[in-house]
Amino acid sequence: MDRNILGELFFGARAQSIFRLGWIGLPTLLLNACVSGVIVGTPKIVTATPAPTQIVVEDIVDEAPEELPTVPPVTATPEATQPATSEPTVEPTAMLPTATPTPDAVLQMVLLSTDDSLTDSSLAALSHSGALELSTTYDIDYQRLIVTDASDDFDTLTIAGNDVIVVVGEDLSIATRRAARKHPDLLFVGVGQESFGNLPANYILLGGDGTRHDQLGFVAGVMAGLATQGRIVGALTPADTLAGRKYAGGFERGLRLTCGDCDYWPVQEHDYSEPEAGRDAFRNLERVRIDTLFAAPGPAGESALRAAARAGLWVIGTERDQSATLMTLTIRLTRCTPQISTCLFNSTTSSLVAQILHSPIFRADNALIGVIVALQGDNPPDEPIPFSYSNGTMGLAPSNSSGLTPAELKIVEDIIERLESGQLGTGIDPLTGDGV
Repeated sequence: MDRNILGELFFGARAQSIFRLGWIGLPTLLLNACVSGVIVGTPKIVTATPAPTQIVVEDIVDEAPEELPTVPPVTATPEATQPATSEPTVEPTAMLPTATPTPDAVLQMVLLSTDDSLTDSSLAALSHSGALELSTTYDIDYQRLIVTDASDDFDTLTIAGNDVIVVVGEDLSIATRRAARKHPDLLFVGVGQESFGNLPANYILLGGDGTRHDQLGFVAGVMAGLATQGRIVGALTPADTLAGRKYAGGFERGLRLTCGDCDYWPVQEHDYSEPEAGRDAFRNLERVRIDTLFAAPGPAGESALRAAARAGLWVIGTERDQSATLMTLTIRLTRCTPQISTCLFNSTTSSLVAQILHSPIFRADNALIGVIVALQGDNPPDEPIPFSYSNGTMGLAPSNSSGLTPAELKIVEDIIERLESGQLGTGIDPLTGDGV
């Protein structure tokens, strides 16, 4: 339907001005819809159906996503949890707003991603969860689409009656900004995308250079120091990226907080896009007998974590639930006749999950809900929103591992609470990755 006609159906000539103003008029559209009680169309939720489960070597997860627990307050304070560091003030300290029901508000929203995962607490999975919650709370007409070509300019997707286009993933950064400039009347929300150049006025970035990878690394370091028994810990991070520097610095400082005398072996890898580089790095670390390994996200990091888990080490990853990412299915041929159709197979889930500690993650669901609530209140963010514990957009994925005792897990939760409140700093500048 023509947007000016849609405006007439809502509020006459005044609504046409809202659509000409673009996304800035969206909050007014939502609020006026509530007052007038006018609803156009019948709200519905359309969700993408995941691809059928196949027997593959890795990453087979069929269960529904488990709701992530909130961090409970902890009264007991571990010793030496106040390192002499100062926290750089680079992100907003106010918590993002939470969703409250608003009747009769209709908005068309689509989520685009090249990642079809739903159960691993990744940016794509949690963005989808947040959008589903918004679609129920605010009666938003929502759909999720998987993009197969990262160079697509989204023309056929964005002009199909949508008001808000949520695009997840660094690989879609350029395409998202191109589409935002092409469609100034629509609002684009980039989740976990690159921060470069001048951002279009109708584009909101969740993430960017101020994202606290150092905090994720710090929490991972705290867990590594608690889990290690041999007091020999290794870490693998990218050598040439800002995120890699923040991960490396944050992890070491977190490790020293809980295991000051641990023997620490850091590796900075230049070929982080190569899985074989991760396996080589692990083989080298295995020679010094590490019993706990942290690796930053990426092909090299994932292959190193998988190799370490198979070798019986404790492993820690970030940005998604590694117990879902690294879980594999082992297929064993048990009996086979000359007719291949009568071969019998015995499949067993790998025990790798038992070696995987809790994963510090980005809470993209909280971030997305906060943006839409801000829009409803006619207070859209005018700058990127970095992921951080201090604004409620980071968390901790659950784990079935026995690597941390309940008392040790409470220490981790207490430290996260202190990062959230600003009482504890990582000692890393999130804009440069340097120590402060």
